[in-house]
Amino acid sequence: MASEASSAAPATACGVDEASRRRVIICGGGVIGACTAYFLASKAAGRVAITVVEKSAIACAASGKAGGFLALDWCDGTPVADLARASFLLHRSLSDLLDGPRTYGYRALTTLSLALSPSELPRSRSPALPSWIDGAAASRPRTIGTPETTAQVQSVDVSGGGAGVVLRDGRILPADAVVIALGPWSSRLRLVSALFHISGLKAHSIILRPPQPDAISPHALFLSYQPTPSSKILDPEVYPRPTGTLNNHIYFTSSPFLETFEAVTNKKNIPQKRKKLLKTELVKMEIMHSSIAIFVVLDGFIDARQVLVERTGRAVPSGNECTWKMKRMNWRDNGFQEFFIRLKREVYICGLSKEATPPNNPEEIAAEPESIAMLHQIAGAVSSHLKSGAAEVVAEQACFLPCTDDSLPVIGEIPGAENIYVATGHSCWGILNGPATGAALAELILEGRSTTVDLEPFNPARFLRRKAFT
Repeated sequence: MASEASSAAPATACGVDEASRRRVIICGGGVIGACTAYFLASKAAGRVAITVVEKSAIACAASGKAGGFLALDWCDGTPVADLARASFLLHRSLSDLLDGPRTYGYRALTTLSLALSPSELPRSRSPALPSWIDGAAASRPRTIGTPETTAQVQSVDVSGGGAGVVLRDGRILPADAVVIALGPWSSRLRLVSALFHISGLKAHSIILRPPQPDAISPHALFLSYQPTPSSKILDPEVYPRPTGTLNNHIYFTSSPFLETFEAVTNKKNIPQKRKKLLKTELVKMEIMHSSIAIFVVLDGFIDARQVLVERTGRAVPSGNECTWKMKRMNWRDNGFQEFFIRLKREVYICGLSKEATPPNNPEEIAAEPESIAMLHQIAGAVSSHLKSGAAEVVAEQACFLPCTDDSLPVIGEIPGAENIYVATGHSCWGILNGPATGAALAELILEGRSTTVDLEPFNPARFLRRKAFT
């Protein structure tokens, strides 16, 4: 398996001897793998050693590029209804436990269904439309979700007999249980492909930063859009986000950190022109749970330094600004200072999916220009705040959703492969159903059965039964 270990559970806890801890390896660092690791750690109280194996990075595929839309009852009447309802409620309780509004953008919202007409003729604007939806083609909206039944997350960050995993370099990680949660890549393993097939549905999305972010209200939009009278009707989705994205590089115009930069560079007699160049490469930030690691590299003049910052204040009501406390490391002064990071709200637009084969490396997934162009066209038809030239483009991207032949997830132990489990095939509802899937799978591994939700409809053995009939 072309993967490498990326994280592991803490060492011995609760007086449990290391040798007696059950070793569980989770292949896949998306929402399903992360939730499984979280619930294993929370339910086992130190009795389990958990290792997550991921080829690229945590949430590098659909889990990091999805809209994060959650619905309580949209799967009612299907075999997934109980899983979806249980998971929606788990999202709510996890948000209370992990401070979801602050740490990963959880919030309840109103969801609207809206048709966009291809006609260029202006129409009277419906007073029921939120003010920022000012496109001339917008029709009267229909409410299809309330704050009690729909919500969103910006990203999901819930971390906290003999088997094993073979890494690309030939090393073997011994394990007592293995979980395969590789999304559409799961069926690249012969153990899985011999039983069932997972196809990939390639979906596109763009993220825009409007010029007046406070004007965007928390309304998710499910659209019906026909570019021309004779063209196919498209069904894109629009999700305003409560906070922005921390890009790889953030430049501070004023902060205690820059004051430290000035002091150190002055001491080393670095010319002002050179200091100006160094500032452009000053800070790289990476989100790590509720903290941020800042790595400072000053082009060889100053050694790399690490600064740890922790959020000390809740976000203000606008959701755009919060207080962080900075602890300087590797300096003589290890005191604490505070500064502000201002994140502008963003709008996520997705749609235009088609079946395709994902590349071996998630980082090689490329968006198709015509699909991205259509999403920009749709964004402009919805709102003048999102028109090209007005809104800043934060991302243009694509991801692959894992789909099964019967449109149901696969969750459970693989028949004939003791202690090897699979969890995949959630299609567009992966983030919604991640918590209940992780909780149920953790119970199955630890106790032999799930109490969170009945997993029988998702049992991998169903494919064996179907083969017996054919």
